[in-house]
Amino acid sequence: GNSLLMDDANIPSLLSAPYLGYNYDEEVYANTQRFIYSSDNPTYQSGTNALTGELDGYGSPHMRTAIWNNIWPMSMAMRGLVSNDVEEKVKIIDQLHKTSAGTGWMHESFDVKNPKKFTRPWFCWSDALFAELVMSVTDQCPGDEHYTIRWWRDPDLPDGGKYVGRQTISKG
Repeated sequence: GNSLLMDDANIPSLLSAPYLGYNYDEEVYANTQRFIYSSDNPTYQSGTNALTGELDGYGSPHMRTAIWNNIWPMSMAMRGLVSNDVEEKVKIIDQLHKTSAGTGWMHESFDVKNPKKFTRPWFCWSDALFAELVMSVTDQCPGDEHYTIRWWRDPDLPDGGKYVGRQTISKG
């Protein structure tokens, strides 16, 4: 029979298991991470480009029609979110900022050798994971206590529109 060993950058993924709250064996998960970030994973990409320098990550086969050597920013953000290493998190934040290619937005995917070649000019799911990754290196990261979500405010409406205000969420 045939088989295909891989992890896809979409979430849920094997990489995101701890983030999603699954119980896992730490040794098996460490081996899984080694596989994900190796040439044995057909969705893994590494390369060098003018915006980021050396870069590695993984993407998805379904994006290969648009960008063969694709990396998904959400997989890079997830790599940081499951890490306990602050230096690794900061490096990933810097790389993600650079892969936005000056747009200020995270994309669905980008070419490892040229991040200016990307799919979707903005992709809110990746933006949200990037924001959470940034928060994870600050004292503002949601923990077991409550945190505040600030609603979007329309700057063209004097009262901010119907979504202005605050909502306190208790986590737990």
